[in-house]
Amino acid sequence: MNNDGNVKIPHGPQADEAPNEAPDFSSKDSRKDVDEATPVESNSETEISHEEPIEPTNANAAPETADTEPVDIFATKEEQAESDKQTETSASTSHIGNNPFGNRNHYQGKAPKSNVPQFFSDAVVASTPINQPKGKNKLLLIGAGIGVIIVAAILVFTVIVPSVSNSMLKQKISTNNREIRKVFNQYAHFILDGTDSEDNIEEYDQSKEYNITKIYRQEDPSALTNFYRTANEKFTKVKDKINELYPERTEYSTKIADYASDFELSYSHAIYGDYSEEILIRKFLQSNRDSALSDVENFYKKYATENYSSTYIGDAINYYESIINIIAFYKDNKCSSEDGILTGICYKKYENSTPLQSLITDKNDFYDQKRNVMMIANEKVCTQLWSIYEQIKE
Repeated sequence: MNNDGNVKIPHGPQADEAPNEAPDFSSKDSRKDVDEATPVESNSETEISHEEPIEPTNANAAPETADTEPVDIFATKEEQAESDKQTETSASTSHIGNNPFGNRNHYQGKAPKSNVPQFFSDAVVASTPINQPKGKNKLLLIGAGIGVIIVAAILVFTVIVPSVSNSMLKQKISTNNREIRKVFNQYAHFILDGTDSEDNIEEYDQSKEYNITKIYRQEDPSALTNFYRTANEKFTKVKDKINELYPERTEYSTKIADYASDFELSYSHAIYGDYSEEILIRKFLQSNRDSALSDVENFYKKYATENYSSTYIGDAINYYESIINIIAFYKDNKCSSEDGILTGICYKKYENSTPLQSLITDKNDFYDQKRNVMMIANEKVCTQLWSIYEQIKE
């Protein structure tokens, strides 16, 4: 005991004195006296936690079955270090639930070393989501909103607007076609059956003889002229209505222009006829080739119209020029009188002449070409009505 009344606990035998005997704690009275009178100083090298009071040893208590070892407070430093090493080894292999002091035991409080590879730990850390800053989240929301607006605009301009425009266009075309059909049906019925009806025409019947065919078979130039004058009035209304309602739609203007070239040729032929061959021969004999052909060209200029595209005029001029070539052959062989009349004797003289026969063949070929063009045009005036009707019907 020191002079201040405290008991100093030795940490091992001294060199010049014998070790003290350990106090006997078997008696409760003795233990109580020691606890009350002699406080134990804390050793800095061997820290013992006093957060919870150490229960006194009960001599009558059953022996402990846990794997923990009692702490020897009188052990030397070397013994204490060895004890710490053994305790750490035991703590790494035993479950924490066997520790009666919980996590507060100094010798079992150290966490065991992890056996997880470092690269696995790094991967787990890398895959852990990181909370984005609020400012970036706000930018993402703004970007998403702009994206929605762009998608909506694309849908409007690529789906909704074209759909509405197509619907309006179809409605307009339907209304326009209804107006065109009124004047077209009046023209078509006059060509087909000679009536003035606004009803839709029936399907084409190849075996049926239509009104225009009957007029041609009459071989009455006056009747044919009157028929085409009335037909031209009705057809002009059709052209004007299409040009009014579809000024920029080429599919309508092209189709009506193709039909107009055939109609105008038939109409011109019915109204003006062809140039007289007799007048041509007299003009050539009294004048010359150029003067005669000039009169032919001036005559057929009356056929030409804005939409005319037939080759009939060219074929007609070629035909009349072939007639001049034949007359020129007779004139060169002195087979014509001063008044331009060919003599029969001269004609019989050269009727088997090869040059003359060649000229006659050319004349017949040009006549057939001119005639075929006219026949096709006359036929199309009737048959092509259904081509226009298909475009303007509902």
